Amino acid sequence: MKLSISLYSFAREYFDRKYTLEQCIAKAAEIGYQGIEIIGPQMIDNYPNPTEEFYENWHQWMKKYNVEPVCLDVFNEYMVLKNRKMTDEEQCEQLRRDIRIASRMGIHVVRVMNLYTPEQLEACIPEAERYDVTLSLEVHGPKLLNDPSVLKYLEMIDRNKTTRVSICPDISVFQYSVPPRMLRYYVAKGASVELAEYCRTAYEEGVDIDTAMETCRKLGGTPLDVLMVKNCCQGSKSDYKYLEEFAPYITHVHAKCFDELTPEGKDPTFDCERIAGILKKNGYEGYISTECEAFQYEPWQLVTETLLEQHCAMWHKLIS
Repeated sequence: MKLSISLYSFAREYFDRKYTLEQCIAKAAEIGYQGIEIIGPQMIDNYPNPTEEFYENWHQWMKKYNVEPVCLDVFNEYMVLKNRKMTDEEQCEQLRRDIRIASRMGIHVVRVMNLYTPEQLEACIPEAERYDVTLSLEVHGPKLLNDPSVLKYLEMIDRNKTTRVSICPDISVFQYSVPPRMLRYYVAKGASVELAEYCRTAYEEGVDIDTAMETCRKLGGTPLDVLMVKNCCQGSKSDYKYLEEFAPYITHVHAKCFDELTPEGKDPTFDCERIAGILKKNGYEGYISTECEAFQYEPWQLVTETLLEQHCAMWHKLIS
């Protein structure tokens, strides 16, 4: 196993013009990450039609900072046309285009989301074969890792006997508590401290989102309080046995993080040690990619490099 970082982690720095794309890559390498994951529409200049200059710079940066291009994150923009939804074939051609972009960047994993159907991914297997790319479906909370919709993709993979489609678990599917930074954010905006504590307790006790929101209203919660409950309970508590059972289908993993580590060196929201142990036990050889989303809940300052340094060091220790 190796460590990569989604450059989405530097979104605040990038949007605020603190870092250029090259500086994001340089900082990732400086912190200790070996691989680079990039969101196409966010940071690729002139996407979806990158210039030759972009490709040239990209490969130079990979060599300059001694990192590996690992994953391209793409989306199904099926509503991009003003007058109609894209046809299935147009959506497939959009994904084939992204496969070719990934190949030009030296990337072998394209992360897709479930707006691409199993049938559409199946139609793109020949192009993935041609360009040595694997399409990896992100499974993200509040879905469970074994959600029926996910099983449909696995059935398609088995039927085609292909390694060109896989799954990318986001560790939000193993979230055991609400990220402390998220609760602090809503309280700072005016949410009730008492209802923030209810939100945390309700999630840990397995109360479903709709029930928790309704209880919040009955307790006198404002619309902000209800929004806090809705957004803070978006993880899920999948059974860890499915991480082991689905290991043959996994080619990429997103290590979500929101907070600094506890004094004991652990993440307050995810059992990273257990996740790493299961992956190691089952011979996982892909990348674990840090996806820091703290900036969404810390709008008053940029995400500190210390947070990423902590998580990078923790994961290096867990996978070594």
